[in-house]
Order: sequence, then C-alpha cells, then structure tokens
Amino acid sequence: MPGFFKLFHRSKSSTTPSPPPPLTSTTPPEEHPQGLEVVAEGVDPVIEYKASAIPNYQYLYDHARALVSDLSRKRKITNTLERPIIFIAHSIGGLVLKSALIHSDAARQGALLEQRSIKLSTYGILFMGTPHQGGNGVQLGRVLANVASVFIAADDRLLKHLERDSEWLQQQLGQYGPISGDFVTKFAYEEYKTPTLLGHSIMVVPKASAVVPGQADAEPIVAHGDHISMVKFPSRDNVDYTTVSEQLQIMAMEAEDTVQSRWEADRRAESERPDTPPTPSSTVIPFRRDPKFVSRSDILERIHQLCFQPAGRMALVGLGGVG
Repeated sequence: MPGFFKLFHRSKSSTTPSPPPPLTSTTPPEEHPQGLEVVAEGVDPVIEYKASAIPNYQYLYDHARALVSDLSRKRKITNTLERPIIFIAHSIGGLVLKSALIHSDAARQGALLEQRSIKLSTYGILFMGTPHQGGNGVQLGRVLANVASVFIAADDRLLKHLERDSEWLQQQLGQYGPISGDFVTKFAYEEYKTPTLLGHSIMVVPKASAVVPGQADAEPIVAHGDHISMVKFPSRDNVDYTTVSEQLQIMAMEAEDTVQSRWEADRRAESERPDTPPTPSSTVIPFRRDPKFVSRSDILERIHQLCFQPAGRMALVGLGGVG
C-alpha cells in the first residue's frame, strides 16, 4: 500500500498565520485508489510567521531537512520505512522536496537508514507549478519573485536569498539530476495568469520554468487554472481532478514492486559491503636510513620518549633544514 504525501506551498488566508501542521493522516485509505494513505504537511517557505515562539524565516534547506526528519520519524514509529511514497508538491514546496530527496540520498549506507529510506521509497512525484528553472529569457530569481508576489507577508530576507542565490537553486538542479531518473515524474504547469496583490495578473510559473526538458521518465501535464486554483479542484468531476487522480492510480499500481526491488538491492549491497577496519591510533611511515647520517643519540632518545607517550601532543620546532 503506497503512502501518498502532499507538500503544499500554502497561501495565507488570514492576517494571523498559524504554523504548519504536523504530519497527519487526512482521509481514510478507502477513499483513495489502491488504498493510499494520505499524509499532508503545510510548508510555508515564503510566509512570515508572527507567533513569538516560531522563527520568522527558514531557508529552503532547513525545511527540507525538517521534512526528511519528520517523515522518517513517523515512518519508523509506524514500522513503514519500506512503504512506497508518492509526493505531490505545489509551487516552492517542490524545491523543498527536491532538497529533501538530495539530503536523503546523501545519507551514508549503513547509517541513518530512516533518512535514507525516504529517497529509497519514493516512487513518483507530481510537481504542481514548481519553479524548477528560468526560461524564455527570464531568470529563475524573477520567477521566484513572481511566486512571492501572490502571497501575503513574504519574508524579505528569504525573498532576497531566493533571488540573489538563484544560482544555488540552479546548482540544486545539478545535484537533483542524477537521482531524478529514479522517480516517475509529472510536471503540471498552469494555463492561466494569477492575480497579484498589486492588481495585475501574471503567469507566475510559466511552462518553461515548471517543466524540466529531457528528464527521464517524466511527462508534462497542463492544469486548466492559475497558480492557486491548479491545486483546488471544484469537484470530483473536474477534468484536472480526473487527470491527477488517474495519474496517481497508475503510479500506485506500479509502486509496490519497484520500491520493493530497490530495498532488496540495497540490502544485498549492504551485506556485500566489507567491514571497515578500525583506524589505527598512530601511523609510522617507513623510511630508508641515510648511511652518512650523524645522529645525536641523546636528542633522538628524548624525541622517542616524547613521541611514544600514551597520550598528548608534541610539536618539534626548529630552523629549516635542521631536521
């Protein structure tokens, strides 16, 4: 039974925002195809919290690490580390997700199994209006600023970080590229412009930014809505709802066998990994004695005594060439 995880970039609906809710099951499994369990977490990378106990900003990587930690902890206590995962990520939530998968993939084999399990168990991803890159002459930083303009109370420091360090996000694409082929990916892009707080409408994340060309096992999908409504379906009869639902059903049918094979391959690799020998406490580099060397026996004996004490450090100091 695959797990179904929604990572949404939530818009602010009131003047007093609340912190993201913890990972919680939202609907009974029988309401979803293939018995999917839905787990949702709100992530607000560009929303400023005003509650005194909550930091007013966190950078994307901080959110990504928190996502891996929270989700892996939930899966460990429910004994579901190997359960397949299908992610749905909206807007900047998709950048958080990519950072999270990079972070999970970097966990060493033989250690941090819970965190490694997130990437190992991820079968499919549905990116909804995620600004993966710039495009058509528009820089990625400008696209990110477009996203921010739709939402209220954006954290200025974070927005400057996003625009100034869009090169970092491009580097993230480079890090994500080698593992992107491990997932079945759907890129949903918006069809209509979105009203901004300034009164005009813009194409927040154009297709050129929302779709990564050439990615293996990936497919673009048009969403007949703007940046906000693309994830708010009016009814089950809506054509976009049907498209998304059917895509998820197909992923769910194929996820179990694929993820199980990954885990079996990982266990084989772990069993074949040689044990790492203990690191010696000291190392002696051999050398050939110079037959013409005139030793100072008393000094050498003193150095020998100092160097081979059971603990402590010693430094030899002298003019260049005296050694």
